[in-house]
Amino acid sequence: MMTPFFCGEPVPNIAKIMRRTIASASDQAMTLHRFDFGQYGSASIGRQFPPSINKPIEVLMETIRELLTDDHRLCDDLFAVVEQAVAAGEWEKADAAFARFCAAMLNHFDLEEGTLFPEFEARTGMTMGPTQVMRSEHRQMRELLAAAEVSLGARDADDYSGYAETLLIMAQQHNMKEENILYPMCDQHLNDRIDEILPTLKKNLNAR
Repeated sequence: MMTPFFCGEPVPNIAKIMRRTIASASDQAMTLHRFDFGQYGSASIGRQFPPSINKPIEVLMETIRELLTDDHRLCDDLFAVVEQAVAAGEWEKADAAFARFCAAMLNHFDLEEGTLFPEFEARTGMTMGPTQVMRSEHRQMRELLAAAEVSLGARDADDYSGYAETLLIMAQQHNMKEENILYPMCDQHLNDRIDEILPTLKKNLNAR
């Protein structure tokens, strides 16, 4: 049997990811608690940073949270188009829609990992905190995207739907943590660099 490839790399066995992705409501609540106020320390609200970081967030035309939350919604919309095409058996349309969705998701991950996360870590010194959690989840979602693409190419609607459902649940949980915790932390600690960071984020989003 040929090993399927995704972006030039072998697609890994993701059974373990699928088993650990669907968390119970209580598990998810506990995860958010640890993420926000547990091992990472009150979302860094009470930590001491240079004066420029601790100052209140000024009234802004746009925030990191708003920009990247909007991109989450765009990815959601692109995902819905794929789902509709698969349900209708319109495979060529599904292929094209999945390509757009996958490109948007990977671009979003790369943008965070290449620009936002390093800025946040450099400012706060938190290299083993929320950004590490997000990077780990990005890796898992990349693997789910790869497996879904293989199933789509094989025209296996049932297999694709299984991967897509797991991806949807994981993405919803992931986005909730970013939108409610990490992005507000970025807006707080990087507020004096918003005028530099936002144009960079927008340029990369618009380039895809």
